[in-house]
Amino acid sequence: MKRQFIDHGEWFDIDASQRWDEHAAWDGTHRITCSTCRRWENESLYRTRMGVYVLNRWPAGETWRRIEPAEAAEWLIQNTHNAPEGDLADLICQKEV
Repeated sequence: MKRQFIDHGEWFDIDASQRWDEHAAWDGTHRITCSTCRRWENESLYRTRMGVYVLNRWPAGETWRRIEPAEAAEWLIQNTHNAPEGDLADLICQKEV
């Protein structure tokens, strides 16, 4: 078990969490991430065993913060991931036009 601390002294077991990596596109010169639109900032999304979503952003002062399911759904769509089983599937489907 590896504890990762987040907001307000909370922590989660990073080894027991589901992780999604950001999607990046080549702009002809640089690798640009879809979630940050920058080449030097990166993100990953985690879902903890307790069903909490945590966003990790680095390298500019690495941060870990809890996010709402709706924000997690937006992040997954933006980064071309499919809906995970369960809670976010309906939120992602509501975004479809």
